[in-house]
Amino acid sequence: MAKKEGKGSRTARADSPRPGSAAEMKKFRAEQDLRTLRESESVKSDPSRLRAAKKIAREEVKALRKIGS
Repeated sequence: MAKKEGKGSRTARADSPRPGSAAEMKKFRAEQDLRTLRESESVKSDPSRLRAAKKIAREEVKALRKIGS
């Protein structure tokens, strides 16, 4: 007869972080960082996207300088 999985039983693998744990959040952040790096490489390799991003960056710097003055 197979053992029933009851309340409080562990169904996750022992090496899996529990949901919401610091280890799980760290893994999620690393995965998000990887997606960001991949997207960054796509922008850098596309001259028109890079130009547009730099234009927006210059506009934001200009606006921030007005606030700081």
